[in-house]
Amino acid sequence: MSLRSTPQIYVKLRGSALSSLIALFIALSRYCDYWHHYQDVVWGSVIGAVLATISYFYYHPSLWDPLSHRPREPQHVIIRSSDTVMSRSASVDKLHSVKVM
Repeated sequence: MSLRSTPQIYVKLRGSALSSLIALFIALSRYCDYWHHYQDVVWGSVIGAVLATISYFYYHPSLWDPLSHRPREPQHVIIRSSDTVMSRSASVDKLHSVKVM
């Protein structure tokens, strides 16, 4: 089975599994080499996994979404200049200019 015939979700799962295995190897090597206590390794892994999950879902939809390879659209972008605030909504392609007093 070539990489082109493999569905994209499996390629993504392989990539995330590989990075998780590398992180697990590093954590275990730190413990086995007596660089850290087991509590340090366990809590560091938990904190890293939670922050990685939060940051992924902040910027991307679920892996099962067909558009999971694309980042989310920004909900609201504000551009400030010296005396004008320009606001662009993701649902509207028009720029709205508001005078700041």
